[in-house]
Amino acid sequence: MAATRAPVSRPPLSIPALVIATLACAAALLSGCSDAGSPAKKDRTKDGTTQAVVPLAADDLQNAYLKVIKNVLPSVVQIQASDELGSGVVYDGQGHIVTNAHVVGSEKTFRVTTANSQNVLTARLVYT
Repeated sequence: MAATRAPVSRPPLSIPALVIATLACAAALLSGCSDAGSPAKKDRTKDGTTQAVVPLAADDLQNAYLKVIKNVLPSVVQIQASDELGSGVVYDGQGHIVTNAHVVGSEKTFRVTTANSQNVLTARLVYT
């Protein structure tokens, strides 16, 4: 006979905690895209000479990260499905949200909190 575990109840994350976690993940993912540690690349010009390509300065890279975060953050939502809590991203103008399957589990309806924390909406599963 297999032992079963009782579901683990987690307190819901607050929107500020969700925003901080999202920003930290975005920064970690984007930091792997940096080319700052590699030697300068060279491009050949039409006359056959080479010209060094200067990598982005740290401030330029940080500003690029901030621009991405500023554009994406309003699309991040919190999803609560019975015992599970996670995040999703609004995918289109119709309000479709993309999230991981483990967040929704076998549920068919969910509570969705928008990025501004002012709207709690009821959502339904469209496709898995």
